[in-house]
Amino acid sequence: MIKSVIFDFGGVCMLPRDSKRNIPDLDRMIFTNISKKFGLPLGIVMQAMEKLIVKYQRGDVSDDDFRLAFSDEVGSEELKRITKEEWNEIIVGPYASEIIRNDKVYKLIEKLKKADIEVALLSNTISPHAEFFIEHGYFESFDTKILSYEVGARKPEEGIYEAALERLRSKQRLSELQPGECVYVDDLPRYVRAAEELGIRAIQYQNPKQLVSDLRKLNVEI
Repeated sequence: MIKSVIFDFGGVCMLPRDSKRNIPDLDRMIFTNISKKFGLPLGIVMQAMEKLIVKYQRGDVSDDDFRLAFSDEVGSEELKRITKEEWNEIIVGPYASEIIRNDKVYKLIEKLKKADIEVALLSNTISPHAEFFIEHGYFESFDTKILSYEVGARKPEEGIYEAALERLRSKQRLSELQPGECVYVDDLPRYVRAAEELGIRAIQYQNPKQLVSDLRKLNVEI
C-alpha cells in the first residue's frame, strides 16, 4: 500500500512559462545575465557555477561564502561588492519571471492528500530559490519538504532519499514506513533510478495524464 508520494519540484510541479524551454534553460539565463552584467565570458561563468554549485546545493557553504568563492573563480571584484539583495535578484530573476505552476500536478497533489496519502517535496535547490518559492506559496501544498541545502545531500546521492524517508517516519502515522510504500516522481531518469536502488517505487514524469496512469498501476486510488 502506498502511503506517501514524493515529488521533485522543477520539471514536475514547476515548469518554464515557455513550453519550448526546460529548467536548465532557466539556469543558462542566470549565467547569461551574470556574464552580461559583469562583463565576464559566459564559458567562465558556467565553469565556475558547475564547479561550486554542488557544495551550495548541499548547504556546505553559506550564500555569502558562495558568492565570494564564485567571484574569485570568475575573477570579478565588482561581483564581490554587490549586496546580498542584488545577488539574490540576479540568481532568482529568471525563476521569478519565467516559471508557472503545473496546475494539473497541483490538483493531483490535493487529490492525494484527500486520499490520506502523505505528499512530500524533494528538491535540489539553494536557499535564495527556496525562499522565493516559499514566499510565493509554491511549497504550501506539501505536507513534508526535503530541500538539499537543509539536509546536506543532493540527488542522486543516497543521503537525500534517506533523509526523505527519515522525515516521513517522524510523523507518528508513518513511523514504520518502508521504502516500498513510497513513490518518488521526477522528470530525470538518473534521479528515478537512484530512488529505485533504495527500494522506493519511482515514476519518471512526462505529463500529468501519464503520471496518474502510472500511480494507478501502483494501486494509488485517485
